[in-house]
Amino acid sequence: MRSVFVTTRNLSNFYGRFPEAVSYLRENNVEIIQEEIVDSSGKYNPKLYDTPVLFVTTDKCDRQLIDNLSNLRLICKMGSGTENIDLDACREKGIAVSNSRGANANAVAEHTLLLILASLRRLKELYRYAEEGAWAKRFAGEELQGKKIGLIGFGRIAQRLAELLIPFNVEIMTYDPYIDWKKAESLHIDIVDFPVLLQSSDIISLHVPLTAENKHMINSNTIAAMKTGAVLVNAARGPLVDENALYEALSKGKLSASAVDVWEEEPLSPQNRLFTLDNFIGTPHIAGSTRQTALADSMIVAHSIVECLDGLPISMRVV
Repeated sequence: MRSVFVTTRNLSNFYGRFPEAVSYLRENNVEIIQEEIVDSSGKYNPKLYDTPVLFVTTDKCDRQLIDNLSNLRLICKMGSGTENIDLDACREKGIAVSNSRGANANAVAEHTLLLILASLRRLKELYRYAEEGAWAKRFAGEELQGKKIGLIGFGRIAQRLAELLIPFNVEIMTYDPYIDWKKAESLHIDIVDFPVLLQSSDIISLHVPLTAENKHMINSNTIAAMKTGAVLVNAARGPLVDENALYEALSKGKLSASAVDVWEEEPLSPQNRLFTLDNFIGTPHIAGSTRQTALADSMIVAHSIVECLDGLPISMRVV
């Protein structure tokens, strides 16, 4: 059976959002099954048991699901992170996992730059005062020029962000145990230890995948080690940051501002108390979502599906 089961949680408008990928799959005789993984009673959709390919974004693919799908040959992930997929279970069952890593690097880097600039210029407050007609209210704000930027992680997104930051005449440093030395040197990026980055940066931006080891890597202790008045930006993964510690640091002035696109719990709650702070900006996990990224992401996944069904090596294989 040449089919792909497309989950509807985050891909509910699959045909409308990704027409090029739909056309490519149909040209290669791939049936698209777009339905919920589980029904209203919590049971797995019967169609899952026959399809060889599962296409997901943030849907959880745990061991229980994987063990139940004896015909499954490939799980395709739109995006780079695979923390929602039990990779060990996939290895044991011989199920391949592929993703579209790198396709959204420019989009996320541009959004991160947006969050940095919005934080420095206090855009949230300025918008509110303009909306209220408070013309006399003036803010000094901060310029990006001359700032020290600390990038935690130096993968594709951080590298692209560094390229975007260079014209602003900033000093960029990075901490990454798996650093691409040649790329860092070509961009004149200083490679430093984690404590040095925390202590020296005016702006800290996170660019690492979520693992069991780095959950809450930004916490009350690491924030205490930062410069007073530093800015923290996170467009990587929400659980990297302890939101309670972030709230306290913003409330008490340890951090001057913070902007995030990712959250400890998603979908995020409108009651999240971070939204009550003037020096906080939040966006709804949208950094990588642009028209250009959607096209690139979907075509990478579509090619992986056809490669799997044709018995070819999967070019974007993770497992």
